Amino acid sequence: MGSCTKVFTTTLFALAAARHQIEPDAPMQRYMPNGVTLQPAAQNVTPLQLADFSSGMPDNPPDAPRDLRYRGIDHYTSADFFRWVSSWSPDGPLPRPYEYSNAGIGVLGAMLANATGRAWNEQLSADILQPLGMTSSFVGPVDVPGRTAEGHLRNGQRAPQWPLYAWYAAGAMRSTAADMLRFGEANLGHSEIDGHPVSAELIAAMRDAQKPRYTLPNGVAQQGMAWVTNNGNGSPGLHPEIWKNGGTAGFSSVIVVNPFKDAAIFIAVNQNDTPPAPVAVAIGRHLR
Repeated sequence: MGSCTKVFTTTLFALAAARHQIEPDAPMQRYMPNGVTLQPAAQNVTPLQLADFSSGMPDNPPDAPRDLRYRGIDHYTSADFFRWVSSWSPDGPLPRPYEYSNAGIGVLGAMLANATGRAWNEQLSADILQPLGMTSSFVGPVDVPGRTAEGHLRNGQRAPQWPLYAWYAAGAMRSTAADMLRFGEANLGHSEIDGHPVSAELIAAMRDAQKPRYTLPNGVAQQGMAWVTNNGNGSPGLHPEIWKNGGTAGFSSVIVVNPFKDAAIFIAVNQNDTPPAPVAVAIGRHLR
């Protein structure tokens, strides 16, 4: 799933905020793991700024190995990751202009664990996957015999195994089309999915994660907590579409929810650098 994982993490963040377990505008330092002291300029970055990409944190840790074989958490460990986090500072006043950040969502996942007393993957399972009946969704690089699709590079060759990163809350999930459509239906506000009741609390958290926070540099789309709302590029008669895409060495994916049409669309492609988002948006616009 790659970065489609991020909207699960921001939904968990919205849940924790609604439960008063984490304060969206509190200093980031409050929720750091024991022994991690941030630079003075970074201490006042907030969880919300990490969630909506206005913290100024870069996409990935610049000291992480470029080679996938050595980029996984077994080589570049959580300790290595937070050693870099403790050295990082935003390069200007907060909030910073939009900057997409895998690292920022990874830090947010660790902060959620500290704030709630539950590991990120435990929260993911208990608060989203189990309630929605997403039984084929899980975390990690483990293959499921007979069910795992083979990823490919753009040239058609087999893609290398995508490792579990130290910033796993930004991109560690694997899933299926059926499960992702369950997630999409819940994000549309459906109170029951395939016989599974969806709590008002979870629906409210999903809406909070979707809610636009500011306008992106293109002047049209709006950034939520990892979600992006596309307002139709100013074209008359088009209704907002809320989407998130993802990509790894061998896969590309996107989930789109269109509240006006009560439609959820998910597309996955087992080749990298083959973005399916334009196709998903086009399908949504043709639905009546």
